[in-house]
Amino acid sequence: MLAMPVAVAAQEKGYLHGFAGLSRSNEATTHGVVGLSGGLKMGKVFAVGAGVGFIQFEKPYIPLTIDLSLIPTNKKVNPIAGVKAGYGFFNYHPSSTETVRGGFVATAFAGIMLSRVKFKPNITAGATRYTFKSSYQTKTIGTDDKRGFIAIGFLL
Repeated sequence: MLAMPVAVAAQEKGYLHGFAGLSRSNEATTHGVVGLSGGLKMGKVFAVGAGVGFIQFEKPYIPLTIDLSLIPTNKKVNPIAGVKAGYGFFNYHPSSTETVRGGFVATAFAGIMLSRVKFKPNITAGATRYTFKSSYQTKTIGTDDKRGFIAIGFLL
């Protein structure tokens, strides 16, 4: 019972954003993406938080990010936008002499959100850059995969 005011305050000052969608690269490969981020609202419009995601390449790529978001909720339909940056965990061995690991990941997105509904459904579109480091016996090479995506989600 004593924790109820803390839970109510956290709900009013915090946010939770989940999404799922499809990601496509310029090489015409499509992968599913999911993510969840949460944090603190900074006033009525901005939010700062952390997130985790998932995309399936040859093996799972798991990005952990710091998120900056624009999430106003004062109208029936509001814009939603944000940027995320962090590190993507990935470990793949395509051959006995090669190891591919994850690296820097960055995302930018924008969309619309219905704010008068409890779960605040939203649809977003954006772009993500996933980086990889391939290590061979004699050298390491950095590569990246730039992907556009469209996703549906919710905001609490």
